[in-house]
Amino acid sequence: MALKCMETFDTDDSLMHNNNNDVSFVTEINTSIISDANASFLNEVQTLTYDKKSDYDGGGVPALAPDKLRMQNNNNDSIISTLSDSLYTPEKTRPVAVSAKKRGHRRNNNFHNARHGKKLSSKISSHQKLDRVSSHDNSSRPSSRQSHFSHSTDGRDYNPLLTHDETREYEHALQRYGDELRSLRKAGYTVDHPEVVAALRRVHALESIADAVRQSEELHAAAHVYELKGSHDLALKKYKKALDLKMGIFGEGRSHPSVALTLHKIGVVLWKSGAYDDAFQYLSNSLEMYKASQGKDLETAETVHSIGLVYLSMGQFNSAMGYFKEALKLRTGVRGNDHPDVARSLISIGMVLDEKGKHTKAMRHYRDGLLMQKASLGGDHVDVAATLNVIGVAHEKWGEYDAAMESYSEALWIYRSCLGNNHVDVAVTLNNVGQIHRYWGEFTEAMKAYQEALRIMRTVLGENHRNVATAVHNIALVYTYTKDYDKAIKLFREVLRAQRDALGDEHVDIAVTLESFGEVYEKKQKYDRAVRLYTKALRVRRLALGKHHIYVAITLDRLGRFYNDKLHDKEEALRRFTEALEVYQFNNVRQDHPYVVAVLQRIAAVEKSMHEYDADVAAGC
Repeated sequence: MALKCMETFDTDDSLMHNNNNDVSFVTEINTSIISDANASFLNEVQTLTYDKKSDYDGGGVPALAPDKLRMQNNNNDSIISTLSDSLYTPEKTRPVAVSAKKRGHRRNNNFHNARHGKKLSSKISSHQKLDRVSSHDNSSRPSSRQSHFSHSTDGRDYNPLLTHDETREYEHALQRYGDELRSLRKAGYTVDHPEVVAALRRVHALESIADAVRQSEELHAAAHVYELKGSHDLALKKYKKALDLKMGIFGEGRSHPSVALTLHKIGVVLWKSGAYDDAFQYLSNSLEMYKASQGKDLETAETVHSIGLVYLSMGQFNSAMGYFKEALKLRTGVRGNDHPDVARSLISIGMVLDEKGKHTKAMRHYRDGLLMQKASLGGDHVDVAATLNVIGVAHEKWGEYDAAMESYSEALWIYRSCLGNNHVDVAVTLNNVGQIHRYWGEFTEAMKAYQEALRIMRTVLGENHRNVATAVHNIALVYTYTKDYDKAIKLFREVLRAQRDALGDEHVDIAVTLESFGEVYEKKQKYDRAVRLYTKALRVRRLALGKHHIYVAITLDRLGRFYNDKLHDKEEALRRFTEALEVYQFNNVRQDHPYVVAVLQRIAAVEKSMHEYDADVAAGC
């Protein structure tokens, strides 16, 4: 299938982390570092109140509060959690640490649930509840016509916003605590004075926190590198270790924007992997945390948008539209009407409209988003190329192959100019170009495009990546249409084996391959094998996507044509065509959509044939 570059837009994730992306330097993290570093601390903490004249943002020396320092019992975890709290308290007069007794143990199960991807009490229950899941993104959602690529792997598939530059926050606080110690020493306090000892304890505790924060940032950076390479399992491991560290820093019972960011990243990777139930849970947890924070409209918008993408991948278009519109409202409120983030929302809304058969309205959203991107980013930006790919897919779906090729060709030129000839986005667009050549019957040109895409995918992603399987799948399609069935069968078997090893037996990619495999046997007139494969493809799609997904309707239509044309079973054909029509109607697909028009024509033809047969029987013919 042609890549639907739904979400290839993103800012540079290096803003979030250290710039060291060499994953070889990232080692396994000991999440007990905080408690280990503080094991020798006394079980109490002192409270220091800054003088209102001192400026937290720089320069001032903290003064002792009028009531001096109060000694309070506490444990090391409380030291760490309250110190980390103090860094994000906006008032100039604030406690550096407060005892657990004073602030209370506000522990709950939020972080336990977040860690395991369990749903917190939802603040978005007004939207449709999740049924089933599987499939994926703009480069993802599978088509019955061809196999698909997963997300573009250059990291622009989502646009996270860092809530804090955590390392600098903690280093700034350490500097202030150093100023506190120096002021105490200048005032004549000895090293063994209780106030100096307490200040040293605070410095040591904060050093442990800062070290843990640095380690979590390194994990984030490593995870991002794996994510860019398409190594989603490794990315998830790193992100989840970062999540564990952050929970240790901020406490099991409290929400924090930094934790919300990691939950969001985990949710996005799960979405790319086709694990939609889990993705939905992590993203919902992230959204709940962001909504509990003040001034986080952009982060909230990003998470709302990501949940919309999950629903879109699942074929739950009304729910997807609700989230995309909510994200658009938040983004325009902060960014204005002409920002690239607003363009992303418009394009995603267009994709929902397109899936619902509202092609003209969808194209209007695509054009508006594209014009906005060109105005703000320039005409040769990679985000512009991604949108051109989306527009190309829309034209392709409606049989407008000349327009599709024009969009793909422009996108390919931009990608090659910006990224070189060996980038994954170049391969993805070459795949789309190959699709058009195949539809035109230009199989030599199609094979050339597919093989070049495969070469790039293998070089960049490795042999076992799902996109490599997709490229091989498309080459097998060419062999199918050139009647080289043995080569096609051999390749489809290789693809199916690789997909099952990587994804299991019930992933949407499996359904696409099974359907293509069935087509080969249909052309070889081995109908028993063909019908088994088509039926199994239908079962997998229903399990993965739910019985009302549009791609289920496409498979039903395919099965109906097989029963009608090859097995001459009119009753079964009519049943399958009718089921397909019901799914289209469930999704409010317009009557003039090509798929709906085609299935209505087939129903009419079968009913006419059955009526004529009944008339012949009644006449004794």
